[in-house]
Amino acid sequence: MKQSYWCYIPIVIILILGFVFGFYLTFGIKFLNTFASLQLEAKNILMLFGMGLFGASTYCAKAWSADIYEVVYEHPNFMPHFLDFIGYITLMIGGGITGVILFFIIKTGMGISATTNGEIQLTVEASVIIAYIGGLYHFKVQSQLGKMIDNMFKNKAEKK
Repeated sequence: MKQSYWCYIPIVIILILGFVFGFYLTFGIKFLNTFASLQLEAKNILMLFGMGLFGASTYCAKAWSADIYEVVYEHPNFMPHFLDFIGYITLMIGGGITGVILFFIIKTGMGISATTNGEIQLTVEASVIIAYIGGLYHFKVQSQLGKMIDNMFKNKAEKK
């Protein structure tokens, strides 16, 4: 497959779209009342997804700048190819999903540890920060969740 600096163009477009959609979903829903016909729960999920997407876009921008530095200054033979942008897209979508999941995990953990009726009300700001962290540290969150699940099944297998 042909490699060229021109293959950075779709990556730049994807990065810009990731920031725009993440910003639009998060701040548009909160302050511009976009998707007004949706129920509050659906709006909150979209807002959290948008912030996770925004966090993953931040991660991708950092990775992209490191990639460019490596190609230009260290290893000019490692030029990008046309399909590189697909990796960026999947990482951003995964970051959005991870942001939502991390929010629910934290909210559930707080609900379990609460001594009241178990209903936890996080502020919008706290929710958005949790989702952003989930998107920004997408791979680390995935890794930790995988370890938790492995330990759960390992303990069940040991008890049998």
